[in-house]
This record gives sequence, C-alpha cells and structure tokens, in this order.
Amino acid sequence: VYLACISRVLTFASTAALAFVASALGALFAASAAKQPARHEGAAADASAPPAAHYPMMTRSQYLLLPVSAACSWLVTQGISTYTLFSSTFLGFSQANIGSLFSMGALVGVATQLLLLPRLSARLGERLCCSLGCASMGLCFGLCALLRRQPAHALLYLLYRAGLALADTTTSALIVKASETPASRARNLALSQSVQAGTRIFSPVLSFYLYERSLTFSRAPGALPFVLAGSLALAASTLPLFLPLQRPPKPTAKAG
Repeated sequence: VYLACISRVLTFASTAALAFVASALGALFAASAAKQPARHEGAAADASAPPAAHYPMMTRSQYLLLPVSAACSWLVTQGISTYTLFSSTFLGFSQANIGSLFSMGALVGVATQLLLLPRLSARLGERLCCSLGCASMGLCFGLCALLRRQPAHALLYLLYRAGLALADTTTSALIVKASETPASRARNLALSQSVQAGTRIFSPVLSFYLYERSLTFSRAPGALPFVLAGSLALAASTLPLFLPLQRPPKPTAKAG
C-alpha cells in the first residue's frame, strides 16, 4: 500500500514538473520570438522612422485570462478522460452511449459558437460572455457528477459543453484584443496555448487520483474531481469581469 502511494506521488510530481517545464519553455520561446527584430531584405530601413514601441511581457489582462484558459483546458480534458470512467461505473454507460453523448456535446458546442455566441457577444460584450460561459461550464460540470438521474444528467453535460464553447472562444478573442501589437498578440496566444498544454499534462493524473480517493465516500462517490474542477472554473469566471473596457482607437492625425 505504501509503495503504491509513493508511486502515485512520484508520478504526479514528475508530470507536474514536466508540465511546468513545458509551459516555461513555451513562454520563453514565445517571448524570444517576439523580441527578435524584423529582418528587412534589400535596402536598409529608413533611419528617420520612429523606433518601435516597447510593451511589457505580460499585461494585467493577460494575467486575468490565463487562469480561464487553464480552466477550459482542465475541464475539457477531464470531461473526456475521467468522465468516461465515471459514466461507465456509476451510470452504466456503454461505449456506444458515451460516444453518442460526446458527439451530441460536440454538436452543441459548434451550434453555440455559430448561433449563440455572435448574438450574446453583440448584446452583452465579450467580457460578460466569457464570464457567463466559464460559470456555466463550472456549475454544470460539478452538478452533472452529483445529479445522476436522466435526463437531468445529460442536460447538465450538454450545458457544460455549451459553456465551454463560450468560454474558450471568447478567451482567445479577449487575449487578441488585449494585445497591443501583432508581435505581442502572437506571443500572448502562444503563452495561452502553452498553459493549456501544461494543464492537459497533469490534470488527468490529478483527476484520476481524486477519483480513486473519492470512491470510498458514502455520498456521491467519484464526484470529487468534478466538483473540485467545477469550483475552480466558477472562481475563474469572475476574472474576466476585472478586464479593462476596450477603448476605441485614437484618431490618426492627417498630414497637411
């Protein structure tokens, strides 16, 4: 028993370290690529041209959006890996049932992005859309592990996929809008992707560990990783509300 516990701890520590290294390397690579000056072929650049503006490595908006990116990656990974085991154990789902539910969830996500997101974004704004999507994603993800009767469970799962589609898409849009230059835009998107990739490395290990520990619970066995991940997503849903409002572009002075 002790050897099994030590093995799990070492496995989790190694994957967490690997995730940190991968995220750090991705961030360093994105930063170094953004700092490299553009190379002009042929004639040299005009000496009278104004120097390029310098922007900080990370802005306040980027710090607020990275946890939302990590929450989306965590829930989409756990919603595939751990949920497969959970649904087959406690709901009696077969592989055909799980595949049908996943296909329906993907269809709901695409329909949300094509039909619902443009209308909500135009009416509420992208900040509120991101916050509502992340809150819906976290709330429904945690509740679907507690409410196991149909059709309530399937409805909560589909609402989780709809919230995930809203949160993930609007987060990328907000990252682009919060970037000052094309170079910083590429750097910030690369950093967000690195954070999501690192989350996908350690979240399955942590989720399966929490799932095994919660199997002995007298109430809602196996629901711990879903409730924990949903609570973290609910906490992250407040962060987009602190983003500064987008200012209209300054009018350029006309020559002459």
